[in-house]
This record gives sequence, C-alpha cells and structure tokens, in this order.
Amino acid sequence: MERAFREYTRWKGENLPADLAAELDLMAQNQDEIYDRFCKDIAFGTSGLRGKMGAGTNVQKRLIALHHLDCPWRPSDLQQREGRIVRQGNMHDKVHIYTYVTENTFDS
Repeated sequence: MERAFREYTRWKGENLPADLAAELDLMAQNQDEIYDRFCKDIAFGTSGLRGKMGAGTNVQKRLIALHHLDCPWRPSDLQQREGRIVRQGNMHDKVHIYTYVTENTFDS
C-alpha cells in the first residue's frame, strides 16, 4: 500500500491536465482505489489509452511486445513510445519491438 500511495503522491505533484487532477482528487480518501489504480496488476493482454483506462493503471511493468502501426513525425515520439517498454522495472528481460510498413507509400 505504501508504494501505491508514494506513486499517487508523485502523480499529484505533476503539472497535470485539470480533468486528470480532478480524477486524482476524487480518489484521495479511498486507499483501496489508490491501490487498485497504482499497484494492482491487470489481466494479461489488456491494452488501452490512459484517457480510457484512467490514471495510474499499472501496465508498464508487464510489457513484452510493442507494435508500431504508424510512424510518428518526430524521432522523439518514437523514443517516447519505446521508452515505455524498454525501461527499468519491466518484469521481462527481453522485449520485442515490431514496426509495420506499407510498400510504395510515403509512410515507409
């Protein structure tokens, strides 16, 4: 529970969008919800966007494969994506990064 509250406090200290800050404020008095959001494991194969899954969804430590379905405009965006899987704390020593392209298009 201590790790969940530490992570919750770290998120609260960030400069967050108003809707996300409000979501964190709502869970302030509910330690069980803080634990569920920041430490509880989720089912294998789950994927989603933070905006849909909510703040603190704990998925990044179990990532094993990343699939690039498009090519971002900036190299820093690609680095940001890959940084979510190639990171300290991931349970897997080896991860797989796949990039898909379509021949004869401007995207490849």
